[in-house]
Amino acid sequence: PEVLSKLQDSVVLAGHVQRPGAVQLRPGMRLSELIPSASYLLPGADTGYILVRREDEQNRISVVSANLDEAWSNPGSEENVALRARDTVHVFSLAFGRQRIIEPLLEELILQARVGEPFREVSISGSVKAPGTYPLENGMRISDLIRAGGRLSEEAYTLRAELARYQVVDGEYRTSDVIDI
Repeated sequence: PEVLSKLQDSVVLAGHVQRPGAVQLRPGMRLSELIPSASYLLPGADTGYILVRREDEQNRISVVSANLDEAWSNPGSEENVALRARDTVHVFSLAFGRQRIIEPLLEELILQARVGEPFREVSISGSVKAPGTYPLENGMRISDLIRAGGRLSEEAYTLRAELARYQVVDGEYRTSDVIDI
């Protein structure tokens, strides 16, 4: 019989790294153990935004992001994400577009949306290094979205921003709020 295409008890490291591929998952393994130092990354890696694609036993996909700099400096923090079997850890480049990785992930999340469990996304535009659409994570803050967008660009006006929030009401119409920040 053929070998199974899925690896068990492993985590996949992908993206702007020296050695992409599957790594054996050890009990209690965290992000800073998978990537213990900058020498595991290619030059120009964005250590401020690491995206973990998480697949559960029912093949449902979710995402978790982390700040690798914070995970290295404070291993006990939430940023040092506990890894699970079948996780894929994406490291992005500061220079190259991250949407080529994010877009297929967004499509997967859209396909698994159901009635009562809609797909949730957020977008960032303006003076950020990587504008685009990103998955909305539980507990996500504006600072997390700016981090996902590659942080503010040099010409960003940091004294004011706008948050536009859209909500579908009873599946019939959409309301919007614009909040000054």
